[in-house]
Amino acid sequence: MHYGRVFVLLFGLVTSLSAFADSGIAMSSTRVIYNADKKEAAMTVQNRGKTSAYLVQSWIDDANEKKNPAFVVTPPLFRIEPGKENMLRIVRVGGTLPEDRESIFWLNVKAIPPAAQADANTLQLAIKTRMKLFYRPAGLKGNPADAYKQLVWSSSGGKVQVSNSSPYNVVLAQVNISGKEVKNDSVDFVPAKGTLNITLPANTNAGPGSKVAFKIISDFGGNSGPYNASVQ
Repeated sequence: MHYGRVFVLLFGLVTSLSAFADSGIAMSSTRVIYNADKKEAAMTVQNRGKTSAYLVQSWIDDANEKKNPAFVVTPPLFRIEPGKENMLRIVRVGGTLPEDRESIFWLNVKAIPPAAQADANTLQLAIKTRMKLFYRPAGLKGNPADAYKQLVWSSSGGKVQVSNSSPYNVVLAQVNISGKEVKNDSVDFVPAKGTLNITLPANTNAGPGSKVAFKIISDFGGNSGPYNASVQ
């Protein structure tokens, strides 16, 4: 079976054990937690299709989509038959990372379909997903499930700034401010010992005392909350 060289990339977030859009490829989780006291982290890739094999390519990069030499994924490229699964192993091989907080990277997995026959008039799609990889140093204080308690919400220049004093990244699943849900790409994760700026919906009052309701995504990919806070 031959594989095509030119593909249209579709980017999407998959839910736990859900399939890529038009393929039979599924992942065992929506995120990876790499505990520093372990030798590696793992992710299972499944081909739930019944007829087609796929080539699966994987790599790790940073927020700027530049490959990061601190980690390697093995195998980086493999063929997976219908109804089969394979294990991706993520290993840290070097680099200097903070030891007082989590660092974030991204695991990319691309499923490449078989090439169409020469006389077939079809569009081939290589489906790619990009999921968060949290590198968690050993000995961090506190419980990552409680990190949301250390979020501080404040009004800043027409936006709401969320500060996180904990050593854990906090992934926001849903945010409502003054009764209005924020539906834009600014609702993301609040980095460990860092800040996130959230763009407000039109005509939303977010002055001191405004009410905030939010949900977070746990280490296991589920939503927790809603939790309540106030803008300072």
